[in-house]
Amino acid sequence: MKLSQNIVGVTFLAFGNGAPDIFSAVAAITNAKDGDAGLAIGALFGAGVFVTTVVTGSVSIARPFELAQRPFLRDAIFYVGAAFWTFYILYTGKIWTAEAVGFILLYVGYVLVVLIGRKVYQTRLKPKEVRLRPTVSIGTNQDFSENEGYSSSPETDGFGYGAIWQYVGDRDKPQDTTKVPHHPTGISEALLDTEQVVCASLLGEQNTAIAGQNGLPDFTRQYRPSDESSGNQPLLDGDNDEKSETGCAGKCLVGFWDEVKCLLRGINPIDVEDWKDKSVVGKIYEIFKSPLQLLLQLTVPIVDHTEDKHGWNRLLNCLQLIIDPLFCLLVTKNISRVLIGNFYLWQLLLGVGFILALIVFLTSKADRQPIYHCVFAYVGFVVSVFWIYSTANEIVNLLQMYGSVFHLSNAVLGLTLLAWGNSIGDLVSDVTVAKQGYPRMAVAACFGGPLFNMLLGIGISCTIACIKNGGTFHLSTNTLQFVLFGGLAASLFFSLFFMVATRFHANRVYGICLYVLYFVFLAVAILTETRVIKW
Repeated sequence: MKLSQNIVGVTFLAFGNGAPDIFSAVAAITNAKDGDAGLAIGALFGAGVFVTTVVTGSVSIARPFELAQRPFLRDAIFYVGAAFWTFYILYTGKIWTAEAVGFILLYVGYVLVVLIGRKVYQTRLKPKEVRLRPTVSIGTNQDFSENEGYSSSPETDGFGYGAIWQYVGDRDKPQDTTKVPHHPTGISEALLDTEQVVCASLLGEQNTAIAGQNGLPDFTRQYRPSDESSGNQPLLDGDNDEKSETGCAGKCLVGFWDEVKCLLRGINPIDVEDWKDKSVVGKIYEIFKSPLQLLLQLTVPIVDHTEDKHGWNRLLNCLQLIIDPLFCLLVTKNISRVLIGNFYLWQLLLGVGFILALIVFLTSKADRQPIYHCVFAYVGFVVSVFWIYSTANEIVNLLQMYGSVFHLSNAVLGLTLLAWGNSIGDLVSDVTVAKQGYPRMAVAACFGGPLFNMLLGIGISCTIACIKNGGTFHLSTNTLQFVLFGGLAASLFFSLFFMVATRFHANRVYGICLYVLYFVFLAVAILTETRVIKW
């Protein structure tokens, strides 16, 4: 989609990381008794402190880098504003429908500021284009998207991959500048062959010799142009032969029964290829998780550009179009909703699913993915969100049960177990993204993700609660919730002051300080809840 690292971090990566937090907040607040939203508030503030300290510190320790000044200040200031607004709601002890909707609108405004600010920045500071001889640069993983002297070319190759152009040399002396297409090497090893094909397509035949001088293989012997009329994607020699052994490659599907075999392979929950190499424990685990794995494969369509036909499986994808609407109704407890008379909602969605599946079956072929195959990625995304929603509900129920058994308050459970559980995904994904060469995207997600969780978590859940309670939802507050707010405010202001003092260099000292800050906050919160510290 040609988006910068910071925009991806505060939108898609934030939504992927924040879905558990949002649905946990919705489940906790909508099911709260007597306005006790301590579990949700504790989880949102606790996760916010955890991500802005431990996760951000881990990213800084794993890969020290220089922060993009404007995006960091924007995200931190918006987050401070959202935290103070939430504190005001807790202080007054009630929230109206208009205020709840205001949280959602504030996030929409934040995303608009990100998009508009990015556009204005590029327009105002975009350097003049200079026609120069391109060469290949491999081995760098810097992010040029926010620095002066660099620009992102809107040009893309035939496969939809954009080329990032680096201006080397003095910006004031364009005659000494070399224009270098840059392909980040921090991406998955599985995309290496695709990267090489893209380089060959981008440079053209006359630049193949230049690519060879830079240590790249001769692409002209491996690359076969795509057949635009058939929609086939280009492959390297040997790929088709190797993948035909699976029985689901294009040339193997010559009849209906071959499609049925491919369907059975697609829904098989056991990893057959690696079965012989697995230990006894590994085989037992494969069998143990197979029922859940079967449900996932029947409901979540996968679009994977590293796989043959991008993972297209016509019968399986059509079956998923029929099952997915019913699955979403089931997990949201709307399966028995009546529309008119004896006509149920599930009957309507079942008919819609059959019509969509029939259209896909008649307008596609088994040996190649259709042009609209990318839409299935969005279907899989939505269904995955519903999986997270149902799982979050069960986690909240379990935590409330443990709180009743061990006499623990909802706020403590929220800032510890629920916050840690919801933030594990942030820790793993953000540190991985940073190690792959995109630390700015990771830090953008560290601040944009919790901001997303707080604004939409409180906005959506409190909007539902206000509608159920006649327009006003009363919140019961306690001292620990104010301690949570103080910890989050301390984390945000410390990051702001430290970055300004160090000229926006995130180093290991910054990461260690954030670790210390989190453990101090956690100790104060627990001591406050156990009444060792009284405010």
